[in-house]
Amino acid sequence: MGVRFAGFDREARMISSTSHRLEKAKHYAALGYSVFPCKFDGKKPITVSGHKDASTDPDQIDDWWRKSPEPNVAIATHGLFVLDIDGADNQWQGELDEDQRAELEAAPTALSPRGGRHHYFRQPDGSHWRCKTDVFKHVDIRADGGYIVAPPSQFEGKPYQWREGSELRDSLNDLPVLPDWLKRKVNKGLEKKTFQPAITGPIPEGQRNSSLFQIASNLATGCAGLEELETELQKINQDRCKPPLDSVEVAKIAANAYSRERTPAGGATKHANRPNKAERFNAVFERADKIKEEPLVWLWPQRISLGRATILQADPGDGKSLLTIDLAAGLSKGKDWPDGSKGTKGRTLIINTEDRAEDTIKPRLVAAGGDLPMVHIFRDMKIEPIGDEDAEPMTVMLDLTKHLKAIEEELKTHSDTKLLVIDPAIQYAGDTKGNDYQSVYKLLAPLNSLAAKHMIAVIAVMHLNKNNLNEAKQRSMGSMGWLASVRSAWHISRDPYTDDGAARILSSVKQNNAEDGSGLRFFIRSDERDQPFLDWDQNPVTENADQVLADLHQKRQVKLSPKRQSKNSDIANDDESKFLKELLADGPKLVTEVKQECNEAGMSWEAIKRRKKALGITGYKEKKVKGKWKWKLDEDRTETEGRVSPTEPLPLLPLKKPREKVKGSGSVGDTDCNAP
Repeated sequence: MGVRFAGFDREARMISSTSHRLEKAKHYAALGYSVFPCKFDGKKPITVSGHKDASTDPDQIDDWWRKSPEPNVAIATHGLFVLDIDGADNQWQGELDEDQRAELEAAPTALSPRGGRHHYFRQPDGSHWRCKTDVFKHVDIRADGGYIVAPPSQFEGKPYQWREGSELRDSLNDLPVLPDWLKRKVNKGLEKKTFQPAITGPIPEGQRNSSLFQIASNLATGCAGLEELETELQKINQDRCKPPLDSVEVAKIAANAYSRERTPAGGATKHANRPNKAERFNAVFERADKIKEEPLVWLWPQRISLGRATILQADPGDGKSLLTIDLAAGLSKGKDWPDGSKGTKGRTLIINTEDRAEDTIKPRLVAAGGDLPMVHIFRDMKIEPIGDEDAEPMTVMLDLTKHLKAIEEELKTHSDTKLLVIDPAIQYAGDTKGNDYQSVYKLLAPLNSLAAKHMIAVIAVMHLNKNNLNEAKQRSMGSMGWLASVRSAWHISRDPYTDDGAARILSSVKQNNAEDGSGLRFFIRSDERDQPFLDWDQNPVTENADQVLADLHQKRQVKLSPKRQSKNSDIANDDESKFLKELLADGPKLVTEVKQECNEAGMSWEAIKRRKKALGITGYKEKKVKGKWKWKLDEDRTETEGRVSPTEPLPLLPLKKPREKVKGSGSVGDTDCNAP
């Protein structure tokens, strides 16, 4: 074909030169390609774990080359798509048109000792191709989980060389991306090779699930993500299945095939949980003195940090969505924060499908004085068929376990984004079990990684559970994993220190990267269009979330109606209550003993339990192995070991004295309010 070779004579003369191969290995490593040594004149790795030992560390590479005589150079192909065509006269190349051949030749191309070609491409973002052999006759793929021997190595006495003008000179990020036409050809080749009977013609009832799963397993190797795989499978289902399966069932098949066939995060193989002689796991540690320190960067100083997720929890109607809109509005214009700290300007992405953008979110942004072009409101999630211009896009529910990549594309488009609001987070958790710690952690870990990668703050809005007697950390709906997975959490509640029904307090639940900051008071006001906005008081609220909740609970107890107070008084002095007080007068008793005494006295156990609450009797569990539950009178102040019964109220803290009225100043306007 009249191909000239770049520096053929020079390469041939240096074929046995260890220093030249070492130089090339370090050159590839400097470009970001992980390399490792193979045996001289061969393809077998020298290192224990082969391509898994590949490195870009020049010291490690020097050490390998010192220990091994004239090793060949191999490049680990994780993130690469190397088309390995055997033989100079391979018939597959004859099936390509002129443009396709030109696109292959434009990529870095190595010529093998036996006349084959290695065309180097970068995998599309989000895809994880794996090595495949004989996709076409004498055509292989080298990708994740594999490696390729690279120039100036030799095999059977002959050299690997770069085709003239097509040397590997660019970093992985600058390599040409795998062309769509080649991806389609490879996918069809995989289908035809393994599952041809399942995809040629109609798929009858009784074979639909198994056939679609087989097809999806092959397609999963080369698709850019689960969305693309599901789109392709939905189309095959409609075109070939007679009758088509339900779209939800097809989505499940796609997800199962995707999770089974794709390489898991971290580069582990599909069978990483079953180590064997061919693979070994290496835990990677780094010396502390080698780690470069980075300062903690704040969006709102000492309250909300960049690069991390923050929880904002509140009951319905207490202003959590209003607060996120207020923050977005201030951020859009670079206003100072409500506590007076220096503000910054940035864009906000709001994901909130509970409120309509037209009649709620946008009007509230206007009321808060926001710069509307700097706030982007999520509308819906579209799955667009690839390669079929006539097909209509499908609208699906946003699922953070599947669609985080789509959100990241929006972040890449708008690099000035500083805040992502997810309101409420549980609504977009897909199949995640909100009350399961590990499931929640797996949901939030990628979200935290996304925040760190793009240096944004993520506010995950949470509803509260119904147990208003727990401390603030236990009030978020679902597992404690929500709070454990974030570095800061804030609570909004009604203000127990004023009778103004518009007053709210933002107080600290947890702060891992700063001291538990003081809270702030704000008021929900209305503008001339009856749109709500926040009116902040810069004076700090010193009580944390636990204290505020305790005081709020006590205030509500004090405000019981006279009829209910009378009823409680009657209950506290009836026969059952007197019996309980006498029974526990000498000290705590086992619950089983209390129940037995009640039965012998002919009293209803349900009535006794109601009196227990009215009398403030505390239930606790002994702090020892197989500890048993006991009851004690509230005035019995003997040592209580173990944990308090979850059905019991927390001890009520002293209610703060009434606050004096002062003149407060806020970011929206000044107002008279009760302040500490």
